[in-house]
Amino acid sequence: MAAPTTTIQDATNIGPHRSRLNALVANDGGAACEGRFRYREAGSEEWVYPTSHDGDTDWTNPERAYDGSGTTSADGSADLIPDWTPWLELYIAETVATKARALTYPDSWGHYTDVQVDVRRASDSEWQNIFNDTWVPNEWQEYEIGSSLAITGVRLRYYNSSDDTWYAVRLRLVQIYAEAWAYTDWANGLTTDNPFSADITGLTLNTEYEFQAQNRNEDEGDWSSSKFFTTGFTSPLPCFRRP
Repeated sequence: MAAPTTTIQDATNIGPHRSRLNALVANDGGAACEGRFRYREAGSEEWVYPTSHDGDTDWTNPERAYDGSGTTSADGSADLIPDWTPWLELYIAETVATKARALTYPDSWGHYTDVQVDVRRASDSEWQNIFNDTWVPNEWQEYEIGSSLAITGVRLRYYNSSDDTWYAVRLRLVQIYAEAWAYTDWANGLTTDNPFSADITGLTLNTEYEFQAQNRNEDEGDWSSSKFFTTGFTSPLPCFRRP
């Protein structure tokens, strides 16, 4: 069995606040599969905060790493020297992201010199390393994922290269650069050459939207290429002449 593949098709039934998204199962991979769509306003990326953290973390005040304040910090310390701090694991609902970033107090510099950053893949909940190098104090430092990836978390740890075991690294904020996709429900019972669709509503008038499709059996297939549509009236409004 192989992961299924998907062919995206044009949207139909486009109105001022609705549309029907369409796709085709190009190859089911050898078994019946499911299909879904994701959609967003074209170009609608934004920096977002994680929403929770690992409750068993050894960091102090871990919620401060995503509270939006920027004037307080989550604090972590290495137990031995030289050594890494424990991981600070931060979680978010499934989000398609291209990078993460962190802001750390400058007075940690000289004690904690390197940072390792991983993201948790939504497909298998495994951690994937995206950065392992020197960190920059007192400014946002960005960590590229490399390509769009559906993730459910980000984690960081810092390396203490000094002889001060008591010194804590002070992490102000962590953010994820999200592509702001919305997802439809899975349609099931699909096989090769089967079309599938999803009706979406609540769209903004005169706005361009991007959408993609995906199929899965025991394995998730890749997202298709993108199609675009613009909301609006599909036919002219009737004109009425006053008697």
